[in-house]
Amino acid sequence: MVGIIFINLSVKWTVIILLFFSTLGIQASEKSFSGKSNKVFLEAGGYGGYWSVGYERSIYKFKYGKVNVRGGVSSRNIYDFQQRFNPDFIFPFTLTSQFGVRNHFIEIGANRTITSLNFFSSQDHKVKRMLSYSSGVYAGYQYESIKKPISLRVFYSPTTDFYSILNHWGGIAVGYAF
Repeated sequence: MVGIIFINLSVKWTVIILLFFSTLGIQASEKSFSGKSNKVFLEAGGYGGYWSVGYERSIYKFKYGKVNVRGGVSSRNIYDFQQRFNPDFIFPFTLTSQFGVRNHFIEIGANRTITSLNFFSSQDHKVKRMLSYSSGVYAGYQYESIKKPISLRVFYSPTTDFYSILNHWGGIAVGYAF
């Protein structure tokens, strides 16, 4: 119960903080920030599992940062318990606000992960698929090269599974910005 209350408050406060900082950008000139708008990246660790491949798009730019949406795909197991090709899928989604100057950014945000896993059903002895959702908050640092299309990210993302089990995920990502 305490874990559920903690997570609900964390997600609510993350949304409030994102909205607050995003509205500050309305007063700033969009032309004063020249960061790249698109990224593809490979992530190790994090709320996408052990690894993920993803895409990020800046949806709003302001004087000292931007608001991004990010989505990805990952898999844990490729084969089910009968050794048939039947992969598990993990789809992480994130909304972040980045704050910084030139090429150094602090990020905060919220994430949502949709997971589709195979499991063995003891009732009918067949492979079944389970769909689950998890949510969390996100904080990190991102370096975005001005001269080269490279971005590096380090982050921490406490995430809940089944809205009650808190997992502490950290990760790194390497991206190509364009």
